[in-house]
Amino acid sequence: TAVDEKKALLFGGYNGDIYLNDLWLLDFEMKAWSQIRPLSPLWPQPRTYHTVCTMECEDGEIKVLLLGGQFGGYNGDIYLNDLWLLDFEMKAWSQIRPLSPLWPQPRTYHTVCTMECEDGEIKVLLLGGQFGGYNGD
Repeated sequence: TAVDEKKALLFGGYNGDIYLNDLWLLDFEMKAWSQIRPLSPLWPQPRTYHTVCTMECEDGEIKVLLLGGQFGGYNGDIYLNDLWLLDFEMKAWSQIRPLSPLWPQPRTYHTVCTMECEDGEIKVLLLGGQFGGYNGD
């Protein structure tokens, strides 16, 4: 996902043998990758088919949202619906837990984006995905 017009971020995936939860930054100007090692003890588990998006906060800080995905378990695939926030400046992950019982079901192949409303509030929009069949919500 794009961090800004000069950088892009890559989290996790699957390399054909193992699921990954590493974090990489591509600098378009330098044409170079660098691995980011967040300082927080909490860390999203390895996954693939997840979605990541960035948002700029009022103070100009960049935050990265990671939602859902799939992890290959011993007895088959495990679908995820966890939500993580990376403070890009502080290099720290934190897990966001729901405050209400209403929470999206686990999914893969979905899209998340952020939008700023007229009142300045930032909203997160989740579209579609798959859990067994297509969710379409």
